[in-house]
Amino acid sequence: MSRQSLVPSIRNLGRTSIRIWVAAVAFTLLVPVTALTAWAQTASTGGFTPDGANLPIRARTRFFNPGGNADLRNTAEHEVLHAIGYTVEYPNFSARVRPEAANQRRFTDDGTAGGTLRMILGPAANQTHLDTRETVGGTNQANQIMRADQVVGQRMNAFDATPLNDAFGWNGRNIDIRITFQPGFAAGERTDISNAGAAAQTLFGSNGTGHRFDWTVVPVPAPPRRGVRQFPPAGGVFRSLPSDTWTFNDPSFSATLTDVSFYFQVSSSSTTPGGDLQLVGQASLTAQAIVTSPSLGLSQAPGTLKLSGPAQELAFAKPGPLEADIRSELNLASLKGSLITPKGTFAVTLQESPSLSSVGQTTYFSVGTNLWAVDRYFDVFGELSLNGGPFAPSTGSLYLGYGD
Repeated sequence: MSRQSLVPSIRNLGRTSIRIWVAAVAFTLLVPVTALTAWAQTASTGGFTPDGANLPIRARTRFFNPGGNADLRNTAEHEVLHAIGYTVEYPNFSARVRPEAANQRRFTDDGTAGGTLRMILGPAANQTHLDTRETVGGTNQANQIMRADQVVGQRMNAFDATPLNDAFGWNGRNIDIRITFQPGFAAGERTDISNAGAAAQTLFGSNGTGHRFDWTVVPVPAPPRRGVRQFPPAGGVFRSLPSDTWTFNDPSFSATLTDVSFYFQVSSSSTTPGGDLQLVGQASLTAQAIVTSPSLGLSQAPGTLKLSGPAQELAFAKPGPLEADIRSELNLASLKGSLITPKGTFAVTLQESPSLSSVGQTTYFSVGTNLWAVDRYFDVFGELSLNGGPFAPSTGSLYLGYGD
């Protein structure tokens, strides 16, 4: 989910052609100009992960230029509500959202047309945000924090809690929100985000001793001014976060990867019949590894992984009028290479999970007339094969951020 700050409130939707640079190729999209120039992105939350009971257990928020945010506490409260359930990405929430009609979606306590109306969301293109034109149960939704744009001073309240209690029963679970700060936040920014997490626990009457929820927060500095010839930075490299690990388990071996770097060199692009953009190219991946394989004589053996092979990205390039994001999906057909260890060098193959999609998001920043900087990430699910053996699935997704 993403959030915009209204910089001014100008919404005339003139159209322009915007050039966006991805890896080494530029592609052009027609989008409303003021949708991207009049709105500044403040944060984006993804990596929504439920447990077996469909209760949220993990999410990640990227705070864009937190030091320049006029009300970071407001943004953090908005995003932590998304993280712990306020999104159609979670099945228990989505099941209570009625199908879109007349550019609106109605959330009822039980998901039926006859259920108690809790709130009215805008169209799907506006993600999971309130329709600010509506009043529900005497509450003017324009005055609520879960609107798409930032209004300084707004805070979470009981109106926000009710639908989350319908979907997840947070009032009775003593939710324990544990925040992992990635490096780069100032002390005051950490305080605002910590206070937002505490406010969410208080909203649901939690003493913090029950259901664990892990919230990773990442600072993204204000993008530097870049002309199109200077973009992308860092050669199109995507990196894992310093604290992240990517673990693969199989009865015959286990492997844990850290310090993952992924490079995607696009060689061609085409438009699908549905209007999406297909990018094709070569990828390379390097990582540090700890591997155990009794059959290969490896026990917690350190090593370096180096892989390469074909890759594709499908960009769903259809942003809405208040949307500064484009969703995409990464397809790693088969990256092959070597694991170099003190015990020897072993063949390795990495492929995308056949059952779980590796989705990503691209966020645009206006840095001048027809000049744009881009923030991108992917959540990648994979399978790893060691020395021609069976493929071991990853135990979760790995976050790869552009230039992180």
